[in-house]
Amino acid sequence: MALNNNNNISSIDDNDEDYKSFSAYLEEDTNRKKNKFVAVIEESGNQFLKEIEIKNKRKDLKKKISISYIIENSSYDIDELITYSLEDVQKIYNEIREKRKPLIIKILHFIFNVE
Repeated sequence: MALNNNNNISSIDDNDEDYKSFSAYLEEDTNRKKNKFVAVIEESGNQFLKEIEIKNKRKDLKKKISISYIIENSSYDIDELITYSLEDVQKIYNEIREKRKPLIIKILHFIFNVE
């Protein structure tokens, strides 16, 4: 597609250069969008990791409090309790608390079916 006038002269070589520059632009734009997407995913991943760490710290704190109560009021070993999950430690904690309730409270709970 060649136009031959004095003001605007196009040739096949110009079209090839336009194609190359457009192709380079598309490649650069694609890489930019990929990098932006990767940055967003990485930021989200870091945020989720921080949330998980905070959640685990809270669980560990609850577990330590329960373990200290269990050790004071039963014959469990601390090393054994540390290996258990938070749910297991909570079950043991609740069992010990239930056993240690005064008799009058147990009777009242039985009569009035109160939890």
